[in-house]
Amino acid sequence: MVKDMNLEQYMKIPAEDRTKEIFLMLHEYLDGYRPQIYKILSKNGLNGRCMSSLRLFMREQIKDIVSRCPYTKDFPLREDVMVDYYAVTVEMLLGKCFLEKTPLSKEDAVQSLGFLLGTIEKEAHRK
Repeated sequence: MVKDMNLEQYMKIPAEDRTKEIFLMLHEYLDGYRPQIYKILSKNGLNGRCMSSLRLFMREQIKDIVSRCPYTKDFPLREDVMVDYYAVTVEMLLGKCFLEKTPLSKEDAVQSLGFLLGTIEKEAHRK
């Protein structure tokens, strides 16, 4: 999955757009597999091993990307706290878009992402 999405391109995106763009890349990728996700969901519960593995995989990939971002060190918190916060937030919003009976729209998810993470990003980069 990571190889298919070419997440290395994430590092070339301007810092102020990275969070939104990585979310959109992940959303686009998962959207391409929506029928397969729904098929898996029909045979496995949201809290089953299969979905738990998918959520954990997404979270770990996001953590890896965020931890490599040089701006992560700009936050006034421990780096591991920020990395986990970003990963859980992005994974949660993707889950709301793909793993809920009433999915969150991509537009609402992007707006939520901007509020939840954009606010702290602006604070971290304000000097």
